Amino acid sequence: MVKMTVEEPKEIVVHHLYKVTVEELVKTSLYEFQGKLPMWSKGIVFLYDRIPPARSGNLQKAYLAGQEHWDELHYAEMEKYCKEYELDESEFRGNKLRIIDVSRFRFFDQVVDWLKTLPSAENDHI
Repeated sequence: MVKMTVEEPKEIVVHHLYKVTVEELVKTSLYEFQGKLPMWSKGIVFLYDRIPPARSGNLQKAYLAGQEHWDELHYAEMEKYCKEYELDESEFRGNKLRIIDVSRFRFFDQVVDWLKTLPSAENDHI
C-alpha cells in the first residue's frame, strides 16, 4: 500500500501585495491573470500568482522545505459572497467573472486572516 501525505506550506512569501477595488481585481483577473478566477473567503476576494519552483536552485530547496513564493497577491474587501461579478464600464460592459467561494478551505482562510491583520498603511503595495 502506498502512503499518502498532505502537507501544506509552512510559509508563504508574497513578493508584491496590492489592495485594490473589486472592479480592479476583476480586471486584473481578466487581463493580467488570463481569466484565472478570483477566490472569496471571510469578506475578502483575492487572486494570487504562485512562482513555480525551479528544477534546481534556491527556489526548489525553499519549496521542498515548505516555503512557497507568490509573485503577486491582489485583494479587495467584498463583505458578501457573490457568484459572479459584472463590470459596469462601457468597454467592459457585459463581462462577467465567476468568483469561487473557498471559505471552507482552512488554507485560504489563513491567507485571509493574515490579510486582515495588516495595518492600512501597508495595504497598498509592498
